[in-house]
Amino acid sequence: MTTPEQAQDAVFLDRSNAEWRALAAHADISDWSGCPGLAGATGLDHVLIAIRHNPDPVLRWLLVRSRAGCPLARRTLWQTMLPKLFRMARVDPRSRLSEYATALWLQLDRMNPHRRNLAANLALDTLKAVQHERGSTVSGADPTDPTDLGQLPEPRPDALNARRVLRAARELGLLDAATTRVLTSVYADGLTGTEAAQRHATSPTAIRYRCSRGVRHLARHADRLLAAA
Repeated sequence: MTTPEQAQDAVFLDRSNAEWRALAAHADISDWSGCPGLAGATGLDHVLIAIRHNPDPVLRWLLVRSRAGCPLARRTLWQTMLPKLFRMARVDPRSRLSEYATALWLQLDRMNPHRRNLAANLALDTLKAVQHERGSTVSGADPTDPTDLGQLPEPRPDALNARRVLRAARELGLLDAATTRVLTSVYADGLTGTEAAQRHATSPTAIRYRCSRGVRHLARHADRLLAAA
């Protein structure tokens, strides 16, 4: 029998896939031919196929392009990992797919593109981030987690890109002021959900909900953000 939580995850997955199909119908990837693994690809669905056949080179290229400020590359990476996140959430009685999806979005800024087995490491780091957020014990510290450093990290190029994208989203009217402030805290300043909740005088659950809604809304407008950021 499907639980209410599993039904919620299924709705999230269906909506995300519908947003992806709408994006894929109009996305222009003609300038992605510089990636050897994408030679001949004419659409985003071809990119997903290429990732299945030759994951690391294509994922690495997309990560680098995402760091350079390409929302479409970032959304493609997110979509690639979504089925895996869905399976992870199905066996996790305490966290929903939206929480995994939001954690992954942040991990895309933290992942070293030169690591091997990028998909597996993205999934593992996302799992660790979700468990860390809810206070579970995870074996081994995440060396890329700024909370392990005892202080906020120095501004990174990816953080600067996040600020640029969020600023563009605000200027385009895609986000309200409150959502922009929350997303900036999490995706640009690198705060955990608990830390962001303290900053904005709300709960970690509210932070996760606002991040989840904000990320999915921005993903629907990736083409506009790409032009404006």
